[in-house]
Amino acid sequence: MFDEAFNNMDDERIGGVLEFLRRLPLQILIAAPPDKIQYISSFVEETLLIMTDEKVSFAERYYNGTV
Repeated sequence: MFDEAFNNMDDERIGGVLEFLRRLPLQILIAAPPDKIQYISSFVEETLLIMTDEKVSFAERYYNGTV
């Protein structure tokens, strides 16, 4: 699991790291801030948004810029 690994990276570096990770025989779980989703989502098979509403947390699928 990578927790906010891309928080301080620009898009070019994010892309390079994600290309490298895709070549590894691993299943990767990435937790990232919302402003990085547009860079990360194109490199992964599935993107889930985890959100909270007062006392309830829920997940929604993210599809090319829409929920």
